[in-house]
Amino acid sequence: MTMEQSGPCSSATGGPSNSAEFEQPNTFGNFHTPENGFFYSKRPYQALDPSIKEIRLLRVNSRRTYAEHLQDHPEWISTDTDADEMLHPGGGLDGLQSDAQIFACQLVDKVALSRIEGGYCALSYCAGKPTNTAWVLVNGTPFKAFANLEHAIGLAVDAWKAQHPGKDFLLWTDQICINQNDHFEKATQVAMMHEIYSGSSNTFICLSTPGAENCLSWMPLSYFNWSPSGKSLDYRVMERFLWDLLSLPSSQRKQRFHGWCSSFKAFIDSPWWGRAWVYQEFMSSSRPLLLSGADCVLLKSGSPAWDIIQRVFVRYDFRGAVDSVGTQLLHSKPEQDTSVDAAGAQTDSEEMRELLGLMEERTHIVYFSAVKSAILNKAISPSSQGLLPHLRHSRNCASSDPRDRVYAFLSLAGDYDIVPDYSPGNTIGHVLVQTAKAIIQRDKRLDILADAGLGAEKSDCHLPSWVPDWTSPETFNGNKQLHTFFSHTTLHSSTTPQDADASKGSACQPTFRANEARRTNLDLGIKGVYVDTLRDPLAGKDMSARNGGDLQMFALPSGRLVVSPATALSGDEIWVLLGARSPVALRRQESDLYCLVGNVVVCNGMSTQPSAVMLGEAIEWVESGTAELREIWLL
Repeated sequence: MTMEQSGPCSSATGGPSNSAEFEQPNTFGNFHTPENGFFYSKRPYQALDPSIKEIRLLRVNSRRTYAEHLQDHPEWISTDTDADEMLHPGGGLDGLQSDAQIFACQLVDKVALSRIEGGYCALSYCAGKPTNTAWVLVNGTPFKAFANLEHAIGLAVDAWKAQHPGKDFLLWTDQICINQNDHFEKATQVAMMHEIYSGSSNTFICLSTPGAENCLSWMPLSYFNWSPSGKSLDYRVMERFLWDLLSLPSSQRKQRFHGWCSSFKAFIDSPWWGRAWVYQEFMSSSRPLLLSGADCVLLKSGSPAWDIIQRVFVRYDFRGAVDSVGTQLLHSKPEQDTSVDAAGAQTDSEEMRELLGLMEERTHIVYFSAVKSAILNKAISPSSQGLLPHLRHSRNCASSDPRDRVYAFLSLAGDYDIVPDYSPGNTIGHVLVQTAKAIIQRDKRLDILADAGLGAEKSDCHLPSWVPDWTSPETFNGNKQLHTFFSHTTLHSSTTPQDADASKGSACQPTFRANEARRTNLDLGIKGVYVDTLRDPLAGKDMSARNGGDLQMFALPSGRLVVSPATALSGDEIWVLLGARSPVALRRQESDLYCLVGNVVVCNGMSTQPSAVMLGEAIEWVESGTAELREIWLL
């Protein structure tokens, strides 16, 4: 779950209480959930035991009127004045009508995870604003839920009933299942989020919001078959789908096409994709089910939806299909292609161009990146990747507290000894520096430098040059373009970007020291091999036109060619650092003090084929005694 103005409810306060007796210090002041003072005044929760990893579940009943729910559960009827008032038509607590159709939930308290694994479902949704609420009954007491949560519960109930008629629906959802007025419980439950979602039989992922268009109807599921092996199907299947769509009578075709585009837009624009905490929920889930409208779609490797999303967002088969169909339409003639009438051919090709335009709109690029990153990382065991790939995904996400760009992903990787701390004194700058330090110390690698440097976008200009700023949006900066360039230069070579390892797999030997003269207060000590110094950029070799101004070329005195970020300057030095996969450009400040400029690609002269430096030649110089390892400091 996630919300527009806050982190997960499981790290949120319950809002101000109606009674001072129930107000508690707000140690998580950046989080907000709807105000529920009346509900908490009833003391509805029993304390959970974190030592045996207890959770709380909901037994969800279908929507009925408040009076009907009370008839079914007379034990919920209270003798106090507030409850009596709510039984009168037109009365109620804060606008709650007794004839309103609402959900009712029974709390199932103190359930050990080890005893309920696989016996409940979990819910993942984008909460929205805490002022946009809807009523839900919890043990007979009105509870102000996020309106998006109430909407998500409704879709999940419908999906469950369709698959398991007559069977109880046990659900875990953070805003209700976690006591928002107990900060200790919130902290312990947040630490268990990975286990809660991985232990559920299904995770219902609600992509829609109340009143929103169905964002799953664009998927041509009938064109795909289940493939347990996960092997890709016929690459022309998307092309066949488009031809079938365009072969409809013109009156139906236009309506279907625009309906398809609207659903596709709603899918990539769903706020669920762009939030930090739901990524953890998706990564942890063994059986994620997408919900929107009346559709419930399994998104698991080998499923039709998985294959479709792979084609559209990862392999770009769909883009190729659109190109192919559009080209054929432009050159089609009625006597040669009876599936396309002459009057409709031009219109159809325009529709294909419109579809391509939709996929290329800058406003959708971040959403495409978020979907692609989530699917790619889901295909690999999250814990086997370490923390770095998940932090790279965080650039596509939003969170009200920037520190959640790190904290929301911690449970997906191994132990990096990073403890969430939401105290006001723990600034985002400090979190980013300590996170980078923890990654380097644990992984014994400098792969993190690919996301840092003077060419990387940073919202905090006081960060060290070697520390990435995960709160800055992903941009087409030099380091990303370098990977693309390297991929292109190795198409006709046995070397691939994954093969490149300038330090030959060596582990880094980091040291850290305080720097009282700088606000960052931490320098990184590493060892490396000096390779060469950049001279003037090559005339006519500015790659701005092709790479948005992100790359440039330099010739080295040794005859090699260097492709670098646009921020590199004459006089910058090329180094191979122990633990770094790629050579780097460093800018000397004084003596052995440097700032990281960014990764570089070293090529063999003007051929732009990767130099042996990319594959460990500099380390061989050290081994043969023709070069030496030097210790330097990155500021």
